[in-house]
Amino acid sequence: MRGQTTRVPEEYRAQLRGLVGLIHPNPARREASRAQLPPRLAGMESADLLELACALATVLDHRTARPLGRQTATQGELAKLIVAALAQTWPLLCGWPNAFEALLAGRINAHAKQRGDGNGGASHRLLSRARVSSLAPAPQALLCDFIEECRAARDRGLTAHQASQVSGAHLRTLVKMRRAGELPSVLALDGQRLHVLFEREAIERLAGQHTASKRLVRASANLGIPGYALRELMWLGLINEAPLPPGRKGKHTVDEASLAQFTRRLCGNLEVADRRFPVRLWDLMLQLGGRPKPWAAVLAAIANGGLAAALASGQGPIAERIRLSDDVDLKAPAFALNSEMDWADVAVSKRECADILGLSPTNFSRYSDFLLGPGKPFRDIRMVDAVILAKRYIGTTEIAKRLKLHHVAALNLAMQRGVKFADKGLFDRESAQTRIPEMGRTEESLIRGMKQASSPKRNRGREMDMRAKVAADGRIRIPALVYQQLGLKAGDTVYFELTKHGAVLRTAAQTVAQAQALASMAFSRCGEKAAANSRRATGQKMRGACGRLACAHCGNFCAYQGRPKADRLRA
Repeated sequence: MRGQTTRVPEEYRAQLRGLVGLIHPNPARREASRAQLPPRLAGMESADLLELACALATVLDHRTARPLGRQTATQGELAKLIVAALAQTWPLLCGWPNAFEALLAGRINAHAKQRGDGNGGASHRLLSRARVSSLAPAPQALLCDFIEECRAARDRGLTAHQASQVSGAHLRTLVKMRRAGELPSVLALDGQRLHVLFEREAIERLAGQHTASKRLVRASANLGIPGYALRELMWLGLINEAPLPPGRKGKHTVDEASLAQFTRRLCGNLEVADRRFPVRLWDLMLQLGGRPKPWAAVLAAIANGGLAAALASGQGPIAERIRLSDDVDLKAPAFALNSEMDWADVAVSKRECADILGLSPTNFSRYSDFLLGPGKPFRDIRMVDAVILAKRYIGTTEIAKRLKLHHVAALNLAMQRGVKFADKGLFDRESAQTRIPEMGRTEESLIRGMKQASSPKRNRGREMDMRAKVAADGRIRIPALVYQQLGLKAGDTVYFELTKHGAVLRTAAQTVAQAQALASMAFSRCGEKAAANSRRATGQKMRGACGRLACAHCGNFCAYQGRPKADRLRA
């Protein structure tokens, strides 16, 4: 009785033709099949290649490892499983070892949530038992070499955390790209754990596509300006925006090279601060309330040489140390708002909204629930809403800056004038401008009335009453104005002198100068007394500045110049 055979499916015929060609009786067919294999496999015996194909078939489908152990399996079903698995081993042999590594890495990426390869652990069993398996020496050595390459995968692969640090991309985004096949994977075997890594060369190429960048928040903090001003500088083309790495959506980054170039250009046009530049730019911006501050336009004008400014010494941000002259024109284009830039979709943080309202970030946090309503502590605000709030409300900080008052005095003044109250320290802007007409002065007069920032003189030659608190350990903190005018530095010594009127504080130089003055005064008095005694002894007459003669006995000037000589002697 002749056995009946079934036809091989069309999708497996081309692959089985190469596998059958290894044992074909025709030498030309055998040579054609071996020509498709890599050099190491081409030099192996046909029996070893078929044994290797059978071992790899169990990785492709674990059901082919023990086909007779399946109680429900039929002969036709087993034939389909084995033929399909053997047919799929031919591409693995032709692309050894990269094709086999890609197969295992792809399985692990596809079944990452199940923590396996989706094949019942067949791949791990093949690799972990390769040294003790019953394979022939040639295929066993081939698998052992593949295992050693997997154990040394750390040299050519990176973990997800390392890949995120090198490329700057988001970690989860990199993992998604690797699982989707957008990034090549490297198979690694650490002990008994089979997992995948990122290919080092691919991550380095990804990192090379993105220039060195800095987050918008850090870049604006370095310059000392709010984030919306830095965006305007980017819109003006003075600073370039860096492309975002994968997964960093919705965040702006600044190109570090262009930021450094703009900083050098800005500092190159800034002179050394002196008396010609008494106005602080930061104080000037606080007085321009009710609108976004023209930080970008001012810095652009300074960098282009259109506005004369100076830079004070210190370690603070650049914008906080810029000084302007007292004759600056606030109607110049440098202080005008940019009407061409679209601010509709621009979101600002709470700190930037505080800058627009002319408030300190600390005070703005107190008014946050009143101005914005309850919500998350960290949230973005639309620029349009921030401008509406700035036009509606005014704080005591802006009132104090405009009128040159303390903020407590500005609060009391607003309450006395009956300004419409909004919240503690926050008033209606329209009502404040009506009730406090002193705020209606032109900005030019405000600038000319500002005090010099380089050398503050709050007392203006008059005596001032100052107060210092005594700590629990007896230490006294000297007010800043006192030690600035006395020229004290850290580590200097001061001396106290207790008098009947109180305690007198002197520096070391003042103490030495006082001692020298007292010594000089005592020396002059001793000299005058000795000269008078010598004149009395010789009877020499002394004539004062008034032209009168002095008594030879007492040395005093005689008041009886018009009397007779006897009266003068009697006197």
